[in-house]
Amino acid sequence: MNENAAIGICLRCALPIPTMGEDGLVYRFCGHRCRMLMEDWWEWRDKKAKRNVRDAQAQRERAARSLARADKLERAAEALRAQFHPGDVMAELAAL
Repeated sequence: MNENAAIGICLRCALPIPTMGEDGLVYRFCGHRCRMLMEDWWEWRDKKAKRNVRDAQAQRERAARSLARADKLERAAEALRAQFHPGDVMAELAAL
């Protein structure tokens, strides 16, 4: 290793690393550990994307059920309105 090389910090995993290798190139990532971390990150990202898709699907299903429930309640209210017309109710009240 070059004795004049400064010590830096890996930009991915924050481990101390020499910033200049024996070949004179500047290194910013430590290599193996970062590769493992990045593989974990990609795996986590894929899992998160799948979870987001599942969550969105579940939200759409909940919205559809809620809409169906509201539609069912609206039909029931319409049936009640048809059964008890306001004019008929007022006529019955007037007859009392």
